[in-house]
Amino acid sequence: MLHQEGMSSDESDEENGHPVYWVKIRQWRSAELIRYLHMIDLDANRTNAYGKTRPGNAPRVRKRRVNATKSSRRAVPGLPINFYDATWYATLQNRDKFALKAKPVLELHTIIPVNHLPNA
Repeated sequence: MLHQEGMSSDESDEENGHPVYWVKIRQWRSAELIRYLHMIDLDANRTNAYGKTRPGNAPRVRKRRVNATKSSRRAVPGLPINFYDATWYATLQNRDKFALKAKPVLELHTIIPVNHLPNA
């Protein structure tokens, strides 16, 4: 739903000789959406069915700062209204709200991380 335009921006840096990517803030995102996306990130499956590392490039080490840099990317149009920060949305002019084409609220279901499921 967010597509590539909705992905987080990041700044590259180096920490202890290893590359680190600092996530930039997307001001238009609601706190509800940020928490949901963070849960998805935490539950990413990084191994295959045999417990081995998946083939291909290793995932980036992405970190979040409290005082992160703000991204200059525009908001993704056509998302549910609860994906947009209410304070940010309230500052938009009517023509900008119309162009954003926000859709009705979409309930974000609770994510239970796989490692927290009871043994089958």
